[in-house]
Amino acid sequence: MASRPRISVLHFTEADDTSGFFPQLGKWHDRGRYRMLLGTLKPMAPWLRAFMEGEGIGCASCGARTRAGYPLAMLRLMRFLRRERVDILHTHLFEPSAVGLLAGVLAGTPARVMTRHYSNYHTRIDKRWHVRVDQLCNRMSQAIIAVSRHTADHIVHEEGAPRDKVHVVLNGI
Repeated sequence: MASRPRISVLHFTEADDTSGFFPQLGKWHDRGRYRMLLGTLKPMAPWLRAFMEGEGIGCASCGARTRAGYPLAMLRLMRFLRRERVDILHTHLFEPSAVGLLAGVLAGTPARVMTRHYSNYHTRIDKRWHVRVDQLCNRMSQAIIAVSRHTADHIVHEEGAPRDKVHVVLNGI
């Protein structure tokens, strides 16, 4: 019986990890089924890179220090997605999702997933442009992970995402 090829998953985030989520994922993911990669929009925190590479996780930093650097960061990410043959792009947080999902679409990444770690923040502070970017990210994602029922309801009812695209996965750590 032939073994299944490992699925290549790139988690794309801001720069650091104050929650400990990515180190835990890097340490405990199923290495037989998944090839995990970690990418950051901004320069990756040195401690995070050292830990992840120590766990055998490939790392890439797009190195954007300001929003003016996002177009170049997007091109870097597109090249990385293609070179590493990433099967699933999983984005986290607002700006990494906006840049990452667009890069994923343009690179032809087969599956694009976004985790929404916030619910109605942009609506409450009346950031209409940010709400539009949230809606664009919803459209570029094939699946959206909401970290609470409230977040899922907001994405569906206020931002217009299809209910079957939004999945509630409560934070485990």
